[in-house]
Amino acid sequence: MSIKRYRLLPFLLLFIAGFNGCKKQDVPVGVIPPDGLIALSFDDAYVDNWYAHLSLLDSLGIKATFYISSYHTLTNVQKQKLRTIEAHGNEIAYHTTNHSNLLKQYGKSSMRYVLDTEIKPDLQLMKNDGFNPENFAYPYGQHDPYLDRQLFIYFKSLRAVCNPKNYDKSLVKQSKEGQVFYSPRIDASSKITDEQIKNLLELARNNHNCVMLYAHEINSPRSNYQVTIERLKYLSMLAKTYNLQFVRVAEMTR
Repeated sequence: MSIKRYRLLPFLLLFIAGFNGCKKQDVPVGVIPPDGLIALSFDDAYVDNWYAHLSLLDSLGIKATFYISSYHTLTNVQKQKLRTIEAHGNEIAYHTTNHSNLLKQYGKSSMRYVLDTEIKPDLQLMKNDGFNPENFAYPYGQHDPYLDRQLFIYFKSLRAVCNPKNYDKSLVKQSKEGQVFYSPRIDASSKITDEQIKNLLELARNNHNCVMLYAHEINSPRSNYQVTIERLKYLSMLAKTYNLQFVRVAEMTR
């Protein structure tokens, strides 16, 4: 063997070692791993309610994303509760300053007005208090491409709402920035049934997708926007049955 070939030998050995080190189960960046994922989120400013049920979420193995609106109305005690919720492995995200319908609002005024009244004020307050919301949910789920383009300047992802006739739109195929996610509401007064939730989770498992779901309060019978403890337990049971992992939205935007 010539001297030139000897010089190439170490590089050849490194290449072979690197090839053998790539295991079959390694998952490329952006691809959702088997058997699928669940991204559950909660909207608005029900901090006291969420905090009261934090041990329940922990016991069910649920890590969620909390989209916060009206942050400026929270007390110091509620802000500390929000920090505790985050410290338990959950994500704190953003849901506007006053929970206005952004699509209607910029139709009546301007995009600059929307940004100055609904996006920037509480977003800055949250950052000042040590939170760093990177993902956003539209109030009432209404949006258009122009709104999306403007808000992607501030956020990695945007969440809208699924049409009840098209719940399959909640299934996400890849994890990456710049996505508009669609999610059905699973509150008690929503139209989605346990069987439909089960079907979505089966599809997520079979197709290696992440299914998006959202709610508001937890176990608040007087509210039309509450998810029952029974439904959360059912969701957790299905997740274990189908080997689906609960993830934060931030894990879908890496």
